Amino acid sequence: MSTEMNKWMKSRDKHKAEVQKYRDMARDAMKEKKNAQSDRVEYWAELHDKYKAEADKHATEARRALNEYKKAVKQEEARKAEKLAEKKREQQLRDYRKRMKQVGSKEWGRQWDVKKEAIKVAERQKKEEEKNQAKWQSDENEREAKAKELEAWKETNPFKEAICPYCQKKGYITTFSQREKKGFSTGKATFGVLTAGVSLLATGLAKKGYVTTRYCRYCNMSIG
Repeated sequence: MSTEMNKWMKSRDKHKAEVQKYRDMARDAMKEKKNAQSDRVEYWAELHDKYKAEADKHATEARRALNEYKKAVKQEEARKAEKLAEKKREQQLRDYRKRMKQVGSKEWGRQWDVKKEAIKVAERQKKEEEKNQAKWQSDENEREAKAKELEAWKETNPFKEAICPYCQKKGYITTFSQREKKGFSTGKATFGVLTAGVSLLATGLAKKGYVTTRYCRYCNMSIG
């Protein structure tokens, strides 16, 4: 056990003992309060509250010491892991040097180049994984933000009782207007006669207007 871990463990044990001591004193004060005469009740009540507050204070300190002890344990484990990795790297270097003496410097150099290339490939793969993880997290955050925005919009949607026939979700129906050909245009027909029907090939007989369409913001399907 490291010095840091030992320090926090002793602190925790000390505060736990203080907690028990003050809780016992508070319990005794409560007993005295029940058996005391009327003029002493307030005194024992104040004493009970004082001891209880001290017990709570030491309990908080004991929890803090425990958390610090856990942090120290993790730090010690990380140091041990780093030392183990360093020993492993040193052993690998010794093995390569030994191999160099056995097969010659040229062959060892080639093997070392292969090893370094493998390390580079592993590092590139690790960076790519971290990049993909960051992108996934960003996309996930964006999806959550859109979902929250959609839920907030849903509360003010005038069609909140409508149900989508595709996804069966309630409250996501809304409307938008778009310009479409609509109906028969008498003016276009007359102009087509005057121009021998040439313009009708280009524009048709329909007149353009704005049509209101419903769609679902949850599944993005248009509803007729």
